[in-house]
Parts: sequence; C-alpha cells; structure tokens
Amino acid sequence: MVQTNIMVGDEIDEDVKPNDPHERFWRNFIYFGIILCFVMTYFQYLRAIHGNQRSWTYVFEWPFLGGIGIWMIWRVRKEMLNPTVFFQDADNPDDIELRNWKLHVQALEAEQRDTQEP
Repeated sequence: MVQTNIMVGDEIDEDVKPNDPHERFWRNFIYFGIILCFVMTYFQYLRAIHGNQRSWTYVFEWPFLGGIGIWMIWRVRKEMLNPTVFFQDADNPDDIELRNWKLHVQALEAEQRDTQEP
C-alpha cells in the first residue's frame, strides 16, 4: 500500500535556507537567470521601439523564460518544505512482487558474498 502526504495549501510561510553548497549554487544561478531575463526584456524593448521588428518577439520571450525560473524556485521551495513521503507495507503476504523482489535481493547479496570470499 502506498500512501502520500498531500500538501493542503500552496502557501509557503517558512524561509528556506539551503545548506548544501550545490543547492546554494543552483539557487543563485536561477536567481541570476531571472534577473538576466528581465534585464534582457528591457534591452529588447528598447531595440524594438527603435525599429528592430524582430526584437518584439524577444520582448515576450524573455519574461516567459523568467517566469519559468520563478516557477522553478517556487516548486523547489514547495518540495523542500513538504516532501512527499512514501510508505510501503512490507509485511503484506499478498504482495507477490515485493516477495519476489526480496528473494532477488537476497540472491544478489548471496552472490556478492560468494564472490568476495577467497
């Protein structure tokens, strides 16, 4: 049986601070990307009003890409605050797949022990 915790609201009240240096790097990278998207929107807007017709496409593209970055930050924060937890009933005798998986793992462990012994 698989159970999941479902988040009731999408509101995030806590301030999440990353502890992992890689996580901090990627978070700052996304923040930089969001800022870059809105700077590029302004730049392309200036080019578009001065006659470059192709820049009008970019005026709408850059905010869309920045919005994807904002969505990524929101999604990561939501998952950090309320990760989905899976529970499995390991003692269910009717679960044939689980029993077969346990037998397979036991066979692999026995094979590994046999190859490690001199």
